[in-house]
Amino acid sequence: MEQVQSLADFLGKHPRTIEILPGEIDLWVPESISAHPFLFAEGNLGVPQKVLYKAYMVAIRAYLNLRNESRKAGPSLQQSNLLDRLTRVILLANPSHQTALNSRKKLIENSVVDPCWELNFSGSLLSCRECTKESILWHHRRWLLHVIHEVPATVGTDTIPETIPPNALEAEFACASVACHLYPRNYHAWTHRRFCAEALQLKVPSNPVVLVEEYQKTLKWIESHISDYSAMNYATNFQKMLPGREPTQELLSTEEHVTSLLRAFPDHESLWMYLRGSVTLEGEKELLASMKTLPSARKFALRHMVWRKISGGEEVPLGSLRDVLACDSSLEEFEQLVSLG
Repeated sequence: MEQVQSLADFLGKHPRTIEILPGEIDLWVPESISAHPFLFAEGNLGVPQKVLYKAYMVAIRAYLNLRNESRKAGPSLQQSNLLDRLTRVILLANPSHQTALNSRKKLIENSVVDPCWELNFSGSLLSCRECTKESILWHHRRWLLHVIHEVPATVGTDTIPETIPPNALEAEFACASVACHLYPRNYHAWTHRRFCAEALQLKVPSNPVVLVEEYQKTLKWIESHISDYSAMNYATNFQKMLPGREPTQELLSTEEHVTSLLRAFPDHESLWMYLRGSVTLEGEKELLASMKTLPSARKFALRHMVWRKISGGEEVPLGSLRDVLACDSSLEEFEQLVSLG
């Protein structure tokens, strides 16, 4: 139980980052270190994996016993404080533990845990790679924003209301950015980021610098993460939040962006998915025509045109594909597939 209490103390300091360290304790934390068996330096917490799992087994048993003891009369203040500490450790080891997360919600509703403190704790958890992919942690974070900013209960927690101030939204962008770096193709982090963008766009519809910067950051992210379709979907939707802005050299449209990327990386399927949500018919024709000498692009071009046909959108005439799909078998396959549409 001593290690559980010690780890709970470190988590209560809201470390900037948390990393679960593989291997034996001695590889990471000499016994001479005061934080042993944990590593805490400059606000960053390292937790040896074996120590964490042992602490988790102790914490989960104590948590279940405590819940059973307090089921009828409700937990005393002392028991509530212990629940707070136990669930910190449980969620680090098992971030999908819905019951532990519900216990923390009750602690907040009973004024045992401050919601602003909990938002910082949530940020610490989401700085840990193993936690960033858990949807319930992101939902919990949105719930906290509703509580802190006194959003009416009638507003669903699957959205972020425009009543939340811009500085709070910028903090959410930063939290999501950290998670996206830690865990590639992080759907839940990009979804949270989209909720923030929608709320910010409603608050400042005149397209301030912060919106343009977020859009540009996303395009740069895609350029170095060309398999991250969640980011591409976010960029496509984000562009719609910038109405009336003509593409310039400084601010590319997603159509220009995906076109340049496909010319450089024609064999990445995620980019062809990006194309579906970004490019106009004329831009599509021009792009396909420019790829007629790239064998690696043919199968993806074929799939794209089948999608165009079957989805009921406008077709690129079959004749314009003959140069692109300069392969009889590909052309025959295309004709067979589109005939099904």
